[in-house]
Amino acid sequence: MRARLAVVFSVLVLLPLAAVAWLVVRMQADERRVAQAELARVFEGRLADLDQTIEAANDELERQLTLVLEGTADTTDARRARIRDEPLTRQMFVLDREGRLVFPPDDRTTSTDERDFLVRTRAIWDRRAILYDRPEETTAASQVKGRGDSLLELAERRGSGWVTWYWQEGLHLLFWLRRPDGGVHGVEVERIVLLSRLIGRLPDVEVDGGRVVLEDSKDDAVYQWGSYEPDGAPPVAVRTLAYPLDAWRLAFYLSEAKQAQLVGARAQASTLVLGFGGLVAALLLVAVYFYRESSRDLREAAARVTFVTQVSHELKTPLANIRLYAELLEARLEDEDPEAVERLGVIVAESHRLTRLINNILTYARQKRRALELEKRPVVVDDVVRRMLEQFRPALEEKQIEVVFEGGAPESIEADEDALGQIVANLVSNVEKYAPNAAHLSVTTVQDDEAVILTVHDDGPGVPPQVRERIFAPFFRVSSKLTDGVTGTGIGLSIARDLAERHGGRLACLEVERGATFELRLPRREAKGRGA
Repeated sequence: MRARLAVVFSVLVLLPLAAVAWLVVRMQADERRVAQAELARVFEGRLADLDQTIEAANDELERQLTLVLEGTADTTDARRARIRDEPLTRQMFVLDREGRLVFPPDDRTTSTDERDFLVRTRAIWDRRAILYDRPEETTAASQVKGRGDSLLELAERRGSGWVTWYWQEGLHLLFWLRRPDGGVHGVEVERIVLLSRLIGRLPDVEVDGGRVVLEDSKDDAVYQWGSYEPDGAPPVAVRTLAYPLDAWRLAFYLSEAKQAQLVGARAQASTLVLGFGGLVAALLLVAVYFYRESSRDLREAAARVTFVTQVSHELKTPLANIRLYAELLEARLEDEDPEAVERLGVIVAESHRLTRLINNILTYARQKRRALELEKRPVVVDDVVRRMLEQFRPALEEKQIEVVFEGGAPESIEADEDALGQIVANLVSNVEKYAPNAAHLSVTTVQDDEAVILTVHDDGPGVPPQVRERIFAPFFRVSSKLTDGVTGTGIGLSIARDLAERHGGRLACLEVERGATFELRLPRREAKGRGA
């Protein structure tokens, strides 16, 4: 006996220790994730400030390029002179109102730089490229880019914009402007000059334990500052740049030591370890104490279990007497005092409700102890249904629910009468509680050589399809306004399905257009089941 107790107490100590150790690991991981998320939000705010700086530089660039285009004479010589004099302008282009490229000219006068420009932009002029328009402020994030087949189509929607594409060394940018004659003219921005301007706007300050990197679409560093070397470590915060550089991003990297310093992970870990050690010591002391007191505690525990079992069963007897005398008094005063009869009806209805609640709790307890056994004998299903509906009659009438019963199972089957009544009571009770606005309750039974089928249907709010199976789980309650304030344990349907399966049958919630329908199917012939 003592050896068994030693093993039991060892398990009782080891299992909590393992659970606590797992909990400590989980708590550390959760705290670290929360701290990392908070840290990421802080640095995302810093990157957002940098993004606004770059966006302001882009706006200034657009204004400058607009002045360049509008201030250049509409001649080939003037455009070539502007290209030579303007550092930002790598090349210019002009489309007439028909979409034909009129500059650079594709003839003998074309320079080498102009021919190179025509080669790297050929897909645009041949309408084989996907062109993107500037996202509108009110456009959803998943629809920020609009597709066009040509610059003319884009120019029909707005007066200016950008075209981005990739060629050999990386990203290229075209800025275009709609001409008064319906055509389009624009410039190819000199990438190196653009980058130098953007970098000039970025702060070149030391980042303690970290590094800020401006990365292109290939995740290559365009510019960076800070002493920390990431060496493949993921960034703690990322910010995509605004249009037209939305293929680039700003990334903030931070060393693990600096992260630990900021989130205080070491202090938290020390606290958890100390707490774990204290809990281990406490559990060991408790185990020793309970081991020494085991015999006395076991006797006392057995006595308490016996007491609770007896009280649970004894509650049913006075409750049955209360209901019996209330019904007798109700019948006697039926013609003498209508008000007293009404109050007695409440007592009877509530006693029925309390009886069902006690039965459900005792049945569920016996299920968990694997002590539930069915006492099968010949039972007429229609008689059981009528008796249960009569018990619910006052409560249903009070809620103005009309009950229609169509009995079609007059022949007896082998079943546990109390269990069958409990199934029916739980199904009807659900209508009373969860379908208060229902006007009709329909209960039907049919019988053939193989089975008896009981159907309970109401025209209330019904059961959502996504929880049609979950409602049979213990303590599950559909979260909605209809169930707010509804009393009950939440185990009625779980018990009903278990009792049905112990009979070798099945209880299901059917799919219907309106209301809720439950179908109970019980076999007529004896079958090997869990409760047989």
